[in-house]
Amino acid sequence: MGATSRRIFADENGVWLTGFRDQHDMLQADGTYYQTGEQNEFFNFRDPFTFEDPAYPGKTFMVFEGNTAAVRGERVCTEEDMGYAEGDPYTETADEVMDQGAHYQLANVGLAVADNTALTEWTFLPPILSANCVNDQTERPQIYIKDGKYYLFTISHRGTYAAGIDGPEGVYGFVGDGVRSDFQPVNRGSGLALGSPSNLNFWAGSPFAPDYNQHPGQFQAYSHYVMPGGLVQSFIDTIGTSDDFVRGGTLAPTVRIDIDGSDVTVDRTYGTNGLGEWADIPSTYAHDIAQSADVRPTR
Repeated sequence: MGATSRRIFADENGVWLTGFRDQHDMLQADGTYYQTGEQNEFFNFRDPFTFEDPAYPGKTFMVFEGNTAAVRGERVCTEEDMGYAEGDPYTETADEVMDQGAHYQLANVGLAVADNTALTEWTFLPPILSANCVNDQTERPQIYIKDGKYYLFTISHRGTYAAGIDGPEGVYGFVGDGVRSDFQPVNRGSGLALGSPSNLNFWAGSPFAPDYNQHPGQFQAYSHYVMPGGLVQSFIDTIGTSDDFVRGGTLAPTVRIDIDGSDVTVDRTYGTNGLGEWADIPSTYAHDIAQSADVRPTR
């Protein structure tokens, strides 16, 4: 994962950023907690999200998308990874799911702590969530702190679940009492906080567009970012129906979620039945720009 050095200035006229010239590595996967390219050419190691934890004043932490360190194809899933409740009639053993190929799904959410205030040096910590034998992508992880609870939001895809598991594209949420806690899935254990439209009567890709109004380049929102106040911004692929659609990436309509304990629900009072304007976030608002030359410092 890389970073770019820049500076932030502010005065009575606003805030501006300069720099974006000096690039450097923040972290490279270690092969102990987090899978490397040598262990798996398809490894995931990206999407850093930094935050300050009130429980550790002066410390800056980072969560990121990773994979559990193992050589691709190794059978490393355990009974603990299965996560079944005692007495569940549908319980499968780790060997049973790995015999179906689930050991290729080794997603996790990693954790690191900064060693300096410039945030150029970091130390790996063990992951705070793993999806071994469940899913292969826990994209865009974020920590959201509200009312003393710590929420871990992450994005996943229908096509990255292990064999025999299905679920919508969208944001999945987990709640705990600290950044290092026993995170539990929100919404009565489903974990789904905000989903994209999916027809779960069909397995992913078979058929790809079961409904006439669903173009093969499916309307799909992803890369969600949960902002303060519950506003959620995402990226969108296509707009329209099978007869009239536009393909090309852009920001999707903004939605807002209500976060209350282990419940995360769409705020239907926001926008039109919960669907707001396109990219309705403060940074997109128009501002008057002076015609005179800008004399503010740029270095």
